[in-house]
Amino acid sequence: MARIRVRRTPSRLDYSGAMTDISFLLIVFFLISSVFVADKGVFLKLPKPETPPRVLKPDEVISISIENPGIYRVDGMSAAALDLRELIAEKARMLLDPIAVLTAGDGITYQEVLSVLEEARYAGCTGFSVQSTQNQPLGVKLEVE
Repeated sequence: MARIRVRRTPSRLDYSGAMTDISFLLIVFFLISSVFVADKGVFLKLPKPETPPRVLKPDEVISISIENPGIYRVDGMSAAALDLRELIAEKARMLLDPIAVLTAGDGITYQEVLSVLEEARYAGCTGFSVQSTQNQPLGVKLEVE
């Protein structure tokens, strides 16, 4: 009489190999797609160190100042945040190569400076210069005793 062997298959399947493959593919997917979401910031084309500084006359630039958060002046005229781009664009139309000179007062954050620079860029300014009213870096409040 012949014996028939019956093989028993395991009742539980081992999916760990497939899960590592899927998790690896997901990691690669998210690493690649995160590059597309990254904010690029403000692109700057800086002059070469050997070039002499460019001297500008006051009538060749658009002077923008941030005295306090939300309080702007464009060539001495007060401007609200909503009217800032329109006022800069009006001044930029009168210049051949509009350059914005931004002066920031105490307590002004980087975000506010960058938002004003973005407004100036959209209004047509091609060059920018940023200066602080005191000898302290922008975005930093120093405590004075």
